Amino acid sequence: MVVRVRSSKLSVVIFSLLLALYVRSSFSRSVVEQSRTRRSPEEDFGTCSRQCNVTNVNNITVLAPQGTPGQKGHPGERGSRGMPGRRGIQGPPGVPGVPGPRGLKGAPGVGILPTMVVGFSVARSSGMDKSDADQPVVYDIVHTNIKKAYDVRTGKFVAPIGGLYFFSFTAMKGNDRSGCLLSLMRDTFQATGEHIVSVYNGPRGDYTSTCNSAVLTLEPGDEIWVRLGTGSQLFSDENNYVTFSGFLIQPMIMPKP
Repeated sequence: MVVRVRSSKLSVVIFSLLLALYVRSSFSRSVVEQSRTRRSPEEDFGTCSRQCNVTNVNNITVLAPQGTPGQKGHPGERGSRGMPGRRGIQGPPGVPGVPGPRGLKGAPGVGILPTMVVGFSVARSSGMDKSDADQPVVYDIVHTNIKKAYDVRTGKFVAPIGGLYFFSFTAMKGNDRSGCLLSLMRDTFQATGEHIVSVYNGPRGDYTSTCNSAVLTLEPGDEIWVRLGTGSQLFSDENNYVTFSGFLIQPMIMPKP
């Protein structure tokens, strides 16, 4: 009876040793397998711990410490630009606004062109005999005299406004042996009798006609007239061979510098 009890205890001890060896072998094999399949530190970066579960028949769990974090990787290349999206549906048109009130009618403007038109055209219907002194030519036939700038009493044109003017005049001598000298003159506030241009017909025994012209800058009040020279003779009749004319090209709106 005693021998059976001892034999039974010995069997229990042997079984316990075999079981312990089996558990140890299973644990070692599980650790080796976990080490082979362990992830890189970059994959485990940011976790508090990594749990390695090794389960055997007795349900044993082993906790391993966290690995050292790896270095930060370089930024990846920029991706290609995506395709533009589809155009959205057009919204409904807005409500038309209310028209504003009509503005007040302005005052009538003052036209500058009519006030700036200046011109004249005159002629002489008779001749002038020789004289011992220069004498002004007075024209008695008036074709045009806008602004009344030509004075029919003195034969002088008086500029009503300053600006750029054009003037022309003609002369004709008779069939005698006398000559004809005719000159365009200017009188200003500073000086009188300023000579501008002239025409001359020599003493030939035939009728001779000639003309001349000039472009002048005048101040308001300047006078332009034609002078017959000393010893000259001027011929004209009802055909109006002797003429004098002028007009404003450009008014002087801005003051001179």
